[in-house]
Amino acid sequence: MPLAGDFSTIYQPPLDRITVFVASDNGHLYDKYWNGREWVWQDQGIPLGATGVAVASASGAVYQPTLDRIIVFVVGLGSAHLYDKYWNGREWVWEDQGFPAGATGPPGEPLLAASAVYRQKLDRIIVFVVGFDDGHLYDKYWNGSEWVWEDQGMPSGPSFLNTPSAVYQQKLDRIIVFVVGDDSHLYDKYWDGSKWIWEPQGIPPETSSVGDPPSAVYQPTLDRIWVFVVADNGHLYDKYWNGREWVWEDQGMPSGTTRCRAPSAVYQQKLDRIIVFVVGNDGHLYDKYWDGREWVWQDQGMPSGTTSATDVPLSTVYQPTLDRIAVFVAGSDGHLYDKYWNGREWVWEDQELSGVLPF
Repeated sequence: MPLAGDFSTIYQPPLDRITVFVASDNGHLYDKYWNGREWVWQDQGIPLGATGVAVASASGAVYQPTLDRIIVFVVGLGSAHLYDKYWNGREWVWEDQGFPAGATGPPGEPLLAASAVYRQKLDRIIVFVVGFDDGHLYDKYWNGSEWVWEDQGMPSGPSFLNTPSAVYQQKLDRIIVFVVGDDSHLYDKYWDGSKWIWEPQGIPPETSSVGDPPSAVYQPTLDRIWVFVVADNGHLYDKYWNGREWVWEDQGMPSGTTRCRAPSAVYQQKLDRIIVFVVGNDGHLYDKYWDGREWVWQDQGMPSGTTSATDVPLSTVYQPTLDRIAVFVAGSDGHLYDKYWNGREWVWEDQELSGVLPF
């Protein structure tokens, strides 16, 4: 079963720290962070007491500012459970989040990879997953006394959903989660203040399907949510709300490619800029951003010594103190890499740890 992503990144403001979580091919969860002098790997192991379980995906990292807490959600290969690991101020702690009723799946099969989001107004972490056997969207959240599963079902039309991408809209205190159905249409579900509502977002004009996990991002200055997908023609598209209606934009594909994959979007606060990264079918990493007049593609190449950046979904993060965007990718050699802007030029870093390619 294809997994939707093996790593995720998060920014921790009090420590001015970027941390990246990966699931390695030895089944362990790892993180790497900058301690002020050097990058440091930590082996987070496997869930406590979960004998025979491998960490299949580490795609659900989120930061809770009130507790200065990083939480990473993972799915277990061999248990079909959702797990999280968090720092309690003294040590890292595993929690077994189980699985939603009706979503146990075949023996040993995991839920589809998690997407976690922080709801500021309620000081609440919410994590979304898709059940392997019923294709439903589920979320789990802390209600103040216990963790609670909610079955979000599925919209009318598809019979199975794929990996979610959740985003928080601060102005409306609204969480929106985007998914792609097995009918190859884009959907979202959001809370309108009294109930959860499905919206069919369809497909871009003159295409027949969208694929890859969507990537959603929030632009607070415009109170705008953007979601990026790739359609069957290989083009990158975005869809956003212009204040009256949802609008599709065809972002095309990088010059010299015939297809792009694995969009990952991030918001750059200082420039009020949305940037989306993709991998082309030539193995290069690319980004596209708005320069104030038009959308611009940049060819970020590939890490030295590799033959391609893989189309494992990318993970991007913004560090406001340095006005720095960093994007993490897996190379064809199985190493984890990042690329960041140092103020003068874009720089590749080899973060090593071979074996971060998907199972």
